[in-house]
Amino acid sequence: MTQHTEQPSSAARPVRRVDRPGLSRQVCLPGGQAVTLRPIRPDDEEAELDFVHRLSPDSRYLRFMAPIKDVTPAMLERLTHIDLDKEMALVAVASTAEGDRQVGVARYSILEDARSCEFAIVVDDLWRGTGLARELMTALMDIARHYHGLEAMALLVLGRLSCTNPWSATLVGASAAVAAPIMGAEHGVLMPLFYVLPGLVLDLGYRFWPRLASHSLLLLPLLGAIAFASKPITRVLANQLFGMPFGSLRAGPVYPILTHLMFGFLGALAAMLLWRATESRLRR
Repeated sequence: MTQHTEQPSSAARPVRRVDRPGLSRQVCLPGGQAVTLRPIRPDDEEAELDFVHRLSPDSRYLRFMAPIKDVTPAMLERLTHIDLDKEMALVAVASTAEGDRQVGVARYSILEDARSCEFAIVVDDLWRGTGLARELMTALMDIARHYHGLEAMALLVLGRLSCTNPWSATLVGASAAVAAPIMGAEHGVLMPLFYVLPGLVLDLGYRFWPRLASHSLLLLPLLGAIAFASKPITRVLANQLFGMPFGSLRAGPVYPILTHLMFGFLGALAAMLLWRATESRLRR
């Protein structure tokens, strides 16, 4: 299934390391076939080309929404070099008699206008009806959901609510900053700041208004939205003042700031609801 057309681009694309723990998974299909789902890599160009060549003309048309006969080097680069700020592509790799072979791919990509998104799943014709498309869909949506940061914001808020230390959320963020490089995350020299800053904003808000959580259900989530949006705002300032490039700002600052506001609010609201439900149960 496909929405929108993926256009080739010859421009050089920034490449982020995508072989991080948690992004790959082993799945067993209903028919017993074992398949590895993992992010596509720049060295997958040959496997991607072989995969496209094995697709039937109809499947190829549905994938590219055009009668593509072959894939150009520029298209291969576009397909295999992904920027985690805006996209993800998962490939399904199966062991066959000819060796490991790509048998499916799923991807989402936020387009340059920052207002629309393309989404596509295509499976080798011989693997149709095996349940592979459903597994790719599930894995891709899981990654998309986690990359929005709801869990990160919820953990910061829970850290703030559950500890009397006035800098508890900052400490949670600092712990994540220490653990992130060990887990393989690469966000450049400002990476520690991006982890610590949202927690610091939460703690400062609490110091100015200690009764923030008990006064209204929505006040703390609003602070959470501001705290989470401090990350893209910092990127904008670093870009404007020091010329530091960020892939998430290629289409402008509005989209990343708005999405961080929204998901910061939702993550903090989820934490607030969980906290109040836990307190209510403990009082019984």
